[in-house]
Amino acid sequence: MAAAVTASMRAVGWNVSFYYRSDRYPRAFAGLYQNPRKPTVTFTDARSELALCFEFKTSSNDQQRNADNADNDHDDDNNDNNGNNDNNDSNDNNDSETKCAQQLLNPGHRRHHAYLPHNKSPSDSRLNIMPLRRKIKPRSRSPSKRTVSGTTSPEKPADDADGEYDNMVAPASMDIDMDEARRVITEFRMACINRATCCAVSGDGVPWCPGQPIGPGLQACHIVPQQHYHLYPVINNAMSASHADRAIENSPRRLREAWLNTWSSDNGILLMKHIHDFFDTRLFSIHPQALLIRVFVPYQALEPYHGRKAQVSPTVDRNALRHH
Repeated sequence: MAAAVTASMRAVGWNVSFYYRSDRYPRAFAGLYQNPRKPTVTFTDARSELALCFEFKTSSNDQQRNADNADNDHDDDNNDNNGNNDNNDSNDNNDSETKCAQQLLNPGHRRHHAYLPHNKSPSDSRLNIMPLRRKIKPRSRSPSKRTVSGTTSPEKPADDADGEYDNMVAPASMDIDMDEARRVITEFRMACINRATCCAVSGDGVPWCPGQPIGPGLQACHIVPQQHYHLYPVINNAMSASHADRAIENSPRRLREAWLNTWSSDNGILLMKHIHDFFDTRLFSIHPQALLIRVFVPYQALEPYHGRKAQVSPTVDRNALRHH
């Protein structure tokens, strides 16, 4: 089991801190890790990311803009800056000239409607039913039968625990049994394997044996966690995004659609097991347009991949990558 990464542990990795107050001893309220080998975070990126997490008491127009346009700013700015790194300096200069930096007052926390900690499931009983938990029979104490060769089926790698079915989360309105769960999980894995043969980040995992589709340790990974299926980004032109997010709990049809989207191969990439753990813990992300890897902590096991372009299938949902 991977060690838990707490907020305080992430803060230890900051090498850029943001302060408020103009007195002698300003106080840091946020920060980020800027990779010294390959800096990728610009002033515009930092401003947009702070607007996702905080409400700043500057002018009333700026405060309203932060609340209304944080999502659009974050996406557009990252597309421009991460996708076109050659223009970062000019973008920063233009931005600082047209939007002069101001002394911040005490910023208030802003809870983004689509945010849920990576290790948390929704508390709403309509969303977090584990339909298979009460149906799984106790495992026999007798030794399991193994083949002489000790090989395993490619559809179910040896490092996947039987508890995967037990932990599957689904809407309360869905009637799903063990056979259906097994089919969904198997199809998700095999569809991901059909689209790639190596880790999207490291490029490792290509099998040496022609009879195996992928090498040992390579796993099919959900981009939007299956426990967060209700947050899956769905473009809905018929209603505003905020109204759609509030209404989904009351719509069995939309809950089922979001659940199926989460188990679609469009929401999957192949990752080595340890990198899968880092991805689920949100220690790095993949830019949805430029596909550049951004590492959020100064961790030696991840540092070599920062700034590298991920190997992602064109069919992978870019909105899912943006959500992550």
